Amino acid sequence: MELWDILDKNGKKTGRTVERGKPLGEGEYHLVVDCWLMDSDGRFLITRRSKEKTYAGYWEPTTGNAVSGEESIDAVIRENAEETGIALKRENLRFIGRYRHDKVKYFRDVYLAKQDFSDEDIVLQQGETDAAMRAFPEEVLKMMEKGSFLSKEIMFYMDEFLTAIDAQTDI
Repeated sequence: MELWDILDKNGKKTGRTVERGKPLGEGEYHLVVDCWLMDSDGRFLITRRSKEKTYAGYWEPTTGNAVSGEESIDAVIRENAEETGIALKRENLRFIGRYRHDKVKYFRDVYLAKQDFSDEDIVLQQGETDAAMRAFPEEVLKMMEKGSFLSKEIMFYMDEFLTAIDAQTDI
C-alpha cells in the first residue's frame, strides 16, 4: 500500500495521508515529480510507458509520485533510480518549478538534472518502462506535436521549462 501526503491548495502538507488510488477531497492535492535528465550533449533521457500502465506506449521524462514523508527532491532521486537505473547526484539537480493542476488534483515539481550516463547505465523497471532514448528538446516538442509524448500532463509547463533550462548555465 502506497501512501501520499495530502497537500493543501498552497502546496503545504496537511499532516494527513491518502492511500494511492483513493479520491482526494475538496482542496486536497498530492505531489508528483518530473525529472528531465540531460546529458552534456543537451539530450534528455526519456522513457516509454510499459503496456501495463495507463497511457501505455507514450514517451515521458521520469515521472512519479512522492510517497508519504518524502520531499520532492528525494522522490526525484528515487523515481529516477527505480525507472532508469541511474543514480542521480543531488548536486546535479536543479529545481525548475512547482505547477498546480486543479483538475487532476496534484502539484508537479519539475527538476532538471544535468549528468552524463552511458546507455549501459540504463536499467528499465519492468512494468513501468519498456524503452529509453535520448532526445534533444526540439525532438521532444515534435513528439508532443505528433502525439507520441505524454504531453497532456506536461504541456502546461513546457514553455516555462524550456525558458528556465536555457537560463541554467551553471550546470
